[in-house]
Amino acid sequence: MSEKMASEFPLIARIYIASSGKSIRRLTESSESPQEKSKRPISTQAVSEAQGLSTTQRVKHVARSCALAVKLPDWLQEYIGIKPPEPLQLCMHLAWHPSTGQVALAETSSHVHVCDASNLSVRRAAQSADNLQSELLLWHDIQQQVGALAWRPHSGQQLAVGCSNGVCLWSFGKCPAGAAPAQKVAVGGTFQTAWLSFLRAHQTGPVAALAWHPNGHLLAAAVHHRPGFTIFDVSSGLTTPVAAGLMPVSLLSWAPNGEYLLEGSLEGSFRVWETHKWTDALWTSQGAAQPLCGAAWTPDSQALLVANKGSKQLVALYFTQKPPGMEAQTFPVSLPPSGEDAGSVEGFAWDAGRERLAVALGGSERRIAVFAAAHKPILALRLLGTIPLTSEGESDAAEDSHHVALSFSAGGTLATQVAQTKVELHACDKM
Repeated sequence: MSEKMASEFPLIARIYIASSGKSIRRLTESSESPQEKSKRPISTQAVSEAQGLSTTQRVKHVARSCALAVKLPDWLQEYIGIKPPEPLQLCMHLAWHPSTGQVALAETSSHVHVCDASNLSVRRAAQSADNLQSELLLWHDIQQQVGALAWRPHSGQQLAVGCSNGVCLWSFGKCPAGAAPAQKVAVGGTFQTAWLSFLRAHQTGPVAALAWHPNGHLLAAAVHHRPGFTIFDVSSGLTTPVAAGLMPVSLLSWAPNGEYLLEGSLEGSFRVWETHKWTDALWTSQGAAQPLCGAAWTPDSQALLVANKGSKQLVALYFTQKPPGMEAQTFPVSLPPSGEDAGSVEGFAWDAGRERLAVALGGSERRIAVFAAAHKPILALRLLGTIPLTSEGESDAAEDSHHVALSFSAGGTLATQVAQTKVELHACDKM
């Protein structure tokens, strides 16, 4: 790959979250006292041992007997105890704040860093990239198995962290208004304090998908390797489980107008829910058997772009009716050549203005292809350049991990994370 091609999107900063975490992790500790810990709800297993078989366990017992004669899906075998549960992979997770230059990053299965990159635009004349340090470290006893991050829109400073059995909702500054009780917690790395609320999902397991309603009052959350999802009304405290077929949910994305909610499954299909009466329509990409690795709506909510992991192209879904209409047409979106090896899609990100589309491509020449995107009347792409996914000296383990996280800031900066502890920021605004 030519140096000219790679330099079209200059590297403006690196974030090494592991090194910054070492200096501040010791400042963060659980704010729960031993008395508070003793008041935690008794686990389901303990209740069962004390009270005998529950109704759920009886159902599981019958299901195990049926499994001897009927082939059950993997997630159901895990749920009833025939097959050991598949652990949540330690993938990369990052999320830009919708209006500020703050980016949240998951370092381990329990630690989340927040870094301020708002001043990068004035540093681009420097010869070398800046090394940014984590400013906040978010950690608590209940925040285990981190699987998703999402900033709350129109809220100032609130971050949702999907974790074991629910969502940790972090609020910086004053105590948040809402029905969920909030606990004051010391934040590592600063003298600032934060408020922590816990939203419990209706299923057990780590929450691996999050999506905020554009107005910020509803939060959709899906548990890893479980069907269905939960809608949290953060203001009122109401929790609504939504049944969504038998396939586990891997991805959620709310349309900008709030009229539609996308739900992607692990086996490659996806549903779109209209949020008036909560009816849904199911779509399956031809030949797709891998989960969705990305989804993005157009600003008018009339079109949706999705991609299946390992595919050679993207898929655009155009609605032909106004909300809550569900009639739509799908179109394949071919990717213009960006290298000798066409590669397969590992993920993508679309900027807020829907003018730049970054697609992570795997294969012998792993890279990020950046395209100029026009979505009216139909999606059209034009290659602008590429960014290598691995840098000199990076370990083979990171190169072979086949996990990549991409996210655009409101100002057009592209954050890419391939290694677990390193994030690179590239300038991808208008050229």
